[in-house]
Amino acid sequence: MTTSSPEYICWHENEFMADRAVVRMQPHQRLMYRALCQVARYCETRPYLPDDDNELYILADADSIDQWKANREAILVKFQKVTVDGKPMLAHKRVLADAAQYEEWLAQKRGAGKASADSRRQRALDGRSTGAQQSSESIERSKEEKEKEVEEPTPASTASKKFPIDTEEDQPLPETSDGERKVLTKFSELSGTKLGLLTNNPEVRKCAALLVGQHDVPEILGVMESVMTEGWWADKITTFPFFYEKFEDKLLPEYTALARAKKAKAKQEIKSAPGSHGTKSGFQL
Repeated sequence: MTTSSPEYICWHENEFMADRAVVRMQPHQRLMYRALCQVARYCETRPYLPDDDNELYILADADSIDQWKANREAILVKFQKVTVDGKPMLAHKRVLADAAQYEEWLAQKRGAGKASADSRRQRALDGRSTGAQQSSESIERSKEEKEKEVEEPTPASTASKKFPIDTEEDQPLPETSDGERKVLTKFSELSGTKLGLLTNNPEVRKCAALLVGQHDVPEILGVMESVMTEGWWADKITTFPFFYEKFEDKLLPEYTALARAKKAKAKQEIKSAPGSHGTKSGFQL
């Protein structure tokens, strides 16, 4: 079973050169040993190395398999032969210890991130519950005031009846553009927030109007779909104003970069497909 590959590793050169076996190695042997210690954190069998000369000489940056075989004895004294999932592997004590420490750090980080996300969700739910209670009280007060009035209904009061200010029911977006309606409807679907809470919130309406005025609606919907379903922002976007705040400097650039990468990958796959007439490169990995 492979472990996570770190973005970078901490290399202790003093400890490396203090090892007597390392000091006794020839310079080219020491370079190959160093390469193996580092690549063990990133190869497919990480944090182990495959016990196979045909793979080891490549991982060790040897000039050839013959050069590897001529020097492997001095290098492999630092590794132990083990069996992992029924396959012969090479293990290095320090590499395994560093990998285990990194996995422990990742687990703590994920736990803290999940706890933070759960806390934000709970605060959002508490806010909605409080908003619902306040809405109910406001509606009751409004009903009492209207019972005292004998005036003819005005267009404004008619619109209020059609779209209650504090309702949580999903209602069409009143007096707004088709673009804002599409954006808030999609956000409601992805976040689980009642559409009524979005459409009747002045701050949300203002953010939606600004966003639609600055960007194309399909682009906004594409970014929203991406980051709220598969991106690392998914558990952080709990309110529409937060989405608007991060859209320009974070969400849109990441979405654009991802789209370009997917497009480039698709082109590369077409060029490398059997029968492709693309230009062949003289360099192959």
